[in-house]
Amino acid sequence: MSVTLLFALAAVALVIAAVLWWLDLRGRKTRSVADGAAGEQENSAGEEPAEDSPRKSQGRLAMPGQTRRERRAWAQEAGFDFTRTDDALAQEWRRGAASAGSAAHDVVTGMSEDHEFALADLGSTTVLAVRRGTFSDVVVDFRRPDMGEDSSADLVQCGEVEGFIRFSTDVEAAERFSDERVSAALEVMPDFVRAVWCESDWVLAQLDRGTHGHEWEAIMAPMTWLADAAHALPPRTAAPLKIDEALPSRLMPAPEPVARKEEAEGGVDKQEEQEKPAVIRPEEPVELPTRARTQSRGVVEPRPLGGDEVPGIGDRAEKPSDHQGTRVLRSQDAGPSIFDDLAEQLGRDPLEHLRGLNPPNNKEGK
Repeated sequence: MSVTLLFALAAVALVIAAVLWWLDLRGRKTRSVADGAAGEQENSAGEEPAEDSPRKSQGRLAMPGQTRRERRAWAQEAGFDFTRTDDALAQEWRRGAASAGSAAHDVVTGMSEDHEFALADLGSTTVLAVRRGTFSDVVVDFRRPDMGEDSSADLVQCGEVEGFIRFSTDVEAAERFSDERVSAALEVMPDFVRAVWCESDWVLAQLDRGTHGHEWEAIMAPMTWLADAAHALPPRTAAPLKIDEALPSRLMPAPEPVARKEEAEGGVDKQEEQEKPAVIRPEEPVELPTRARTQSRGVVEPRPLGGDEVPGIGDRAEKPSDHQGTRVLRSQDAGPSIFDDLAEQLGRDPLEHLRGLNPPNNKEGK
């Protein structure tokens, strides 16, 4: 019975997969036909402006959990970290697609192009974020023309850059921020990138639903260009310094408790008051020396002016020399005593010929 049930479930899953594949194929054909008809209309219209129509997200039909499995496999292959949800990450974003406050799920984090990045789904929207290292209160938002204006009241439209409409909370800062790197990054952004904005210490991009690993890798480099250019934005006012993460130049003592410090200060004051002597001022002012008149104080021996106080070399007394140091003086009159034991054994002095006492006789035949 269980085997039959398993075969039935497998058959149902196969039928569902075939239906989804057929619907996806039909949708692709419909979109290709619509794109071809739209291209013919644009060519026939010439320079006449085309009416703006809202663009629908090109999401693809997929089996439940397929996106999560694909993203986890891509993260493992590239050496990144994958988590199902990350509540703290979504709290750092307040603009664009993150304004709804949706929780971040299917999150991939890691390092790419020497920058920290995060890829997550906020509700039904895919967001790729790159950390830029410094905080700023200025928000700069680039949007496709068919995305419409942002609902934030503090964003002001301030021009167009490479097909993106630019909004910002500080128009002058946005002008300084939009340099060659920003233009190059926005120029190479694919069509599935719908919006790019800078907030806090992040640069974020809103992507179409259904993007894949090679498409995420394609926009990593342009996103890092934007993160580097975002250092031109004004830093956050009164931003706290991360002292705990800094390397100390020297070890600093721990702060003293307030009560102990007050007691120490009070004790020092009392001790200083006790040690200070009483100041007694003379009734008449003290007469201080002055250059107006000559004064002589003490006894000065008469001596010739300009005389040399150092005696001449020939006038110096000879001092005893101690270069010998502490040496033991030995008498060289007696001979060496190292061969005394040998002399007792031989019955004669083996060094007689050296001392000149009894030179050895030449043997015959030599």
